[in-house]
Formats: sequence, structure tokens, C-alpha cells
Amino acid sequence: MVFFVLSCEKPNPETSFYIWKSNPNLTSNEVEFFQKTQGKNLYLRVFDVDIDQGRPAPKAILKNFDSKFIDADYIPVVFITNDSFKYLSNSDNQELAQNIFKLVNEIASEFDFDYQEIQIDCDWTATTRDDFFSFLKNLSKVSQKNISSTLRLHQVKYRQQTGIPPVDKVYLMAYATSNPTEDQDINSILDQNLLMDYLQNINDYPLDFDIALPLYSWAIVTNAPRS
Repeated sequence: MVFFVLSCEKPNPETSFYIWKSNPNLTSNEVEFFQKTQGKNLYLRVFDVDIDQGRPAPKAILKNFDSKFIDADYIPVVFITNDSFKYLSNSDNQELAQNIFKLVNEIASEFDFDYQEIQIDCDWTATTRDDFFSFLKNLSKVSQKNISSTLRLHQVKYRQQTGIPPVDKVYLMAYATSNPTEDQDINSILDQNLLMDYLQNINDYPLDFDIALPLYSWAIVTNAPRS
């Protein structure tokens, strides 16, 4: 579990978590932590979608997962690259929604969990906005499930360009605020000053949202210059 979600709708926020591994193998410590925080939902990344031989295709599909190891409500999450929406026809877009829903159902059946929501994680841009939003509408229609999407900081600050996704709810990804490979002193996982700059008008955002915060660290290894 690499980041957690705080619900913004209640005085005492609910805590939920993401699992972002193809082969999770949850430990007893993670289960205990989930229970101590009174965790409710587990947002389970079930597969990625990326371009393969010119067409969107599933990658890194979930495996070896025991849904009964932890008592939680599951929300399957599908990560889709921005490139996947660059060259889709209308029929391709509809087919993508159908294929994704079919595979989500197969995974839920294989690992024996029910779900009422599908979350799509995509760093869409102004150029892919229309195709991505059409996909979300197609997925909602074919699945008859609640559809949510992640929301990046730039999609909040520049929402006139990137648009408001046609979903039931968004989840603000408040992490990885800058490039960790750049030579700088700021915290690249979560820089609060940059966060405040991008979220000045977050209360005006026209959709319900929760906030995802990081629970991880990283280190940068560089080669020393030769003398």
C-alpha cells in the first residue's frame, strides 16, 4: 500500500488505501495497519493499458491476490496511458470500454470480490480530453457502475484547458509534485508550497473529491563524475 485516501465529505474523514502492485502479497503488518486506521476501501490496481503494436492493450495484470486476507470494500483501478487515447476512432473508443469492463469483471471473479465502482487513472491532457471523456461515458454505459477518475494537480489548476471529467467523483493525487531527478532541495514527493499554488481554487472544483496522500519514500542514485 503506497498511498492513502482521505474522504473530504465528513467531519471525521474515512481512511482508505491504494494497492499499486501486480503481485501484492499483503503482509500481516499492512493488514494490522489497515485495521488500526479503521480503513474502509482498498483501491486495487488490477491492470494497466498501454499501446502495443498500435492498439491499446492490457499490461501488468493483477495476479496471486487473496481478497479474503483483509476485510475491505474493493474498488478496481485501471491505469491508462495518455497515449492510448491519441488515435482512437469512435468505435475503437467503445470497444476499449467494453474490453476493460470485461477484463475487470474477469479479475473480480477470479479473485472473488464484488465492486460497485471502477476508477480510471489517466493523466489526460487538453489534446486527449475529448476522447478520454467519451471513453468514461462509454464505460459508465456499458458497466452500469459508478465511475471515478484520478485528478492530477495540473488538471485542477488548468481545468479550463483539461476540462471536468464526466464521472461521479474524482480523487486528487497529491503526491509526486516534481521530478525527483532534478537537482533541487525541495521534497519531490510532496512539496507543500507547490501544492498550495496548484490548489488555490480547489474548493471551486465542481465535483466531489477525496485526497490521496503518499505513504512511500524514494532515493536517487547517481553516478559520480569521473575525475
